[in-house]
Amino acid sequence: MLSTRRQAPGGTPGTAGLRRRARTGARRVAQAFSRPVTYVVAPHPDDETLRLASYIPWLCARTQHPVVLVAVSDGGASRRAELKGWTPAYEREFRRSEQAAAWSALTAGAGHIVRLGLPDGGVQAEEVGRALKKLDRRGARWVVAAHPDDDHPDHRAVVEAVQGLGARTVRFSLGTLMSGEASVYRPTRSSEDQIQIAVAAYENFGRQSVKDEFSALRRLGYVSRVVSRSMEPAAAAPRPQPPAEPARAAASEPAPAATAEPSPPAPAPPIFVLGNQKSGSTAIASLLAECIGGKASLDVLYQTRTRLADLLGQEDAVATLAQRRPKVFAADVVKDNDVIFLLPSLRAAFPDAQVVFVVRDPRDNIRSILNRVDLPGSQADLTADQYDDLRERLPGWYPILTNAGMATGPRQYVEALADRWVRAAQAYVDAAEHLTLLRYEDFCADKRGSIEALARSLERPVVHDITGSQDRQFQPRGDREVTPAAFFGEDNLRRIEHTCRALMSRFGYPTTD
Repeated sequence: MLSTRRQAPGGTPGTAGLRRRARTGARRVAQAFSRPVTYVVAPHPDDETLRLASYIPWLCARTQHPVVLVAVSDGGASRRAELKGWTPAYEREFRRSEQAAAWSALTAGAGHIVRLGLPDGGVQAEEVGRALKKLDRRGARWVVAAHPDDDHPDHRAVVEAVQGLGARTVRFSLGTLMSGEASVYRPTRSSEDQIQIAVAAYENFGRQSVKDEFSALRRLGYVSRVVSRSMEPAAAAPRPQPPAEPARAAASEPAPAATAEPSPPAPAPPIFVLGNQKSGSTAIASLLAECIGGKASLDVLYQTRTRLADLLGQEDAVATLAQRRPKVFAADVVKDNDVIFLLPSLRAAFPDAQVVFVVRDPRDNIRSILNRVDLPGSQADLTADQYDDLRERLPGWYPILTNAGMATGPRQYVEALADRWVRAAQAYVDAAEHLTLLRYEDFCADKRGSIEALARSLERPVVHDITGSQDRQFQPRGDREVTPAAFFGEDNLRRIEHTCRALMSRFGYPTTD
């Protein structure tokens, strides 16, 4: 672990001592590394973990270059430490040990630390700038555990110092209590343990000092939010080029090899929420998107003015639609109930996407559909006038009640809806090992708990508490008080249970006989 020499207990380094530390750290880094370096500048212990817990493991996995933590301050001015009876020297030593353990975890033991030892609460941009210039070198990359919009004066001083280095690009990071646009880096299966160990390293002091920030980090799912800023003037005039060196001199000193900047992580594929119409999928998709801090795109076929009947049987149907209307598929959560009937095409177009299937008791599901279109459930069949009226009033619902494109011929209307439920359920069964199931009844029993559990099962962070939104009405509500027998009558209820019986038992829905 690289470090400058620590001061004697109780001592406070003067300006000359600080300069010696920066020079010593710079020499050690220069001696140890012949390749470009990525510097992660943290104003205080814990900033590197609070802001970059997911980014650092991602970075280390994608670069062969050294990743060096520049610890600007070691603490020493905490009111909490004073109340505990700690001296500033003891606090600094304790915080150094916490930070060293956290950094070792985040970098899997491969990271290094250079300590500037500047005074906690009194960090000056000029002093930081002088120290960082000693470390700066060709090809150096800068990542800052702070942001230009920070309130803390030490953070602003560090930002100003890094901005003054003249680097082409600097990556800043948002605090856990800050909002703003940023690239989001999420924990992966390989980095989860590293992040948990790093957070645990601050258990005894750091987490107690900034409880709200560590709590927010947990609620955010330990994500890192990083903002790349260009430091080059937008309209800078081209600099005059110096005369070319003689060929012999150029040959004697080869230029450093160009190095590729690690690319930001590719956006995660969307989560698709599918199910039969009126199965609760709109509410579940909307609340899931809110829970994970994302956006939802609802009813993509309707948005694109596309009819399901025109897509059935086409292997590349979803891929073609996504190429034609990419923005519709660019949300974090994409919901369309008709797409369950295009599941093989969806999985071919988005092989890495996660798919949630929402199922509802077919008796309640079909009753809710008929409530939505204002039709009774107990007729022997719909009349021609009722079909014509439905086509005129709600043209989007007419093909749903008639199973357009899927039914082999005219069917009694309740049988047609039961057949549609079976087709949707069977599509899930045929690919169950690749899909995540959520019963609407389980969702209703514990909306927040089921949505948060769903997010975690999909390895997405729980960012927002949905308690305030969970009872919002996302679709017109049906008549939930009426019993199936009263709504459908004996004959139509028998039709539903006869058609759906085999799959009802699979999902835990009992029949009446």
